[in-house]
Amino acid sequence: MMPLLNKKNILFSSLIVLLIIAGCSTLPKPRTWLIHKPVFAYPLEAQKRGLEGRVLVILHVKPNGKVDTVIVRKSSEYKILDDAAVSFASKFFYRPFKSEGNVGIWLNVPIVFKQRVVKEKSFVGKVWKSEKTRFTDKISGREITRWTADKYNDYLFESKENPFLSENKIIVVSDRGGMDNLFLLNLVNGTLLQMTNEKEKVTNVVRTPALETLWYKSCKKIHLLNTRTLQNDVILNGDSIRVNSFTVTADGKYLLFSSAEKDKDAGKTVTRYSNIFIFNLNTEQIRRLKKFNDSEILSLIANPVDGNLILVKKKFNGVKKTEYLLLNLDGNAKALLMTDNEALRPVTAQWTYDGERLAFSAESSSGKMFLGLYNDKIGQTMTFEYGSKISEFRIFKDKTHWLVTDGEVLALLTDREGKVLNKKILFNLKGQHGSKNKIADLHFNPNGSEVYFNFRENGKLNVYSVKVNLLK
Repeated sequence: MMPLLNKKNILFSSLIVLLIIAGCSTLPKPRTWLIHKPVFAYPLEAQKRGLEGRVLVILHVKPNGKVDTVIVRKSSEYKILDDAAVSFASKFFYRPFKSEGNVGIWLNVPIVFKQRVVKEKSFVGKVWKSEKTRFTDKISGREITRWTADKYNDYLFESKENPFLSENKIIVVSDRGGMDNLFLLNLVNGTLLQMTNEKEKVTNVVRTPALETLWYKSCKKIHLLNTRTLQNDVILNGDSIRVNSFTVTADGKYLLFSSAEKDKDAGKTVTRYSNIFIFNLNTEQIRRLKKFNDSEILSLIANPVDGNLILVKKKFNGVKKTEYLLLNLDGNAKALLMTDNEALRPVTAQWTYDGERLAFSAESSSGKMFLGLYNDKIGQTMTFEYGSKISEFRIFKDKTHWLVTDGEVLALLTDREGKVLNKKILFNLKGQHGSKNKIADLHFNPNGSEVYFNFRENGKLNVYSVKVNLLK
């Protein structure tokens, strides 16, 4: 664990970027143009020397939104600051626009370098004591481990990503410390290591396990967190564009995010269209990958193995209809039916751990619920009926064991060739914990010995687990 101080002096670089149009009054307002402003890097040498200044640069923006020319119009009188301003401005990306003769525009952009020193209290690296307890479920008779107590809200993040760093460490979200931040729960002694110290809620957590990296959004910024060293960097600054959801490819090369253009229609906010942008994490170049009219992107989930495949869930305006798509990095997308039976409507879908198939839940026109696996490469679908409502599910890496819940009952299913061979009740809230409580966010641990889930009780979310021993 990297030692960190609770109180430390942090040097902040203050950056002011103003956009002034040069010679074109028919284009959109300047504040609507800038789609991507890269993370600003104040040169370390300039900080140490106390150098400050203002650089006025001229940008030439092509109709595709990319900057192809940056010229220093007025120097800061320090070459190191001038060079940093040029490098920074060259990575801007603007909303593409139409232009007669495919002619770009010139913009004047003042960039101000200013330093200030403030004191900030950080809890990153702090180890919170264990709250681990155990009790027996009265209905199933199984021993349940409760890892957190009612003093704080603690929960597994709402994502289809695998939250386990190892068999004995799992990532959770907690508001201990004042705001929802990321913590590493030790599954041996129950202690929690604080990993982030954001002042805004942490959301949209994405993992790239092979690279020891974790991505999350806080306020408008997307962060990259090294799960071993706890080094934290802002990768994408969303001040100029609303990032609705994002994901990162399995190889860690590209970040894809969605953004919606919304209008007011009869007093209601509707999505006019949604874009999916692709951001090259090596070059910091950004481009629009796909546009969807009259629909909103609900989620983006990268295939855990194939760096070219993204699962997209979107909904249509004005109708209660959602659709799943498979999107390639070349921009091609195709709708997934995930079943040969048109009477079945897919409700939710997720990648299997090896990325070879999509596991899904579906509902028939008569209201019956089904679970299934879909292999897009050969167009093969396997489904089986489940006898009650499904609010959430999770499939183990062997593709035969399923965790299923309706919010009140947590069950473990075993299937083979489309038939349920066995069903075990792991946890049952009915008559024990009140009707307002709910089981959610199900996960198998890597070796199949235990399953983890969230459960709200007494107004607080907490993390629970129950032993299953699938591989014995």
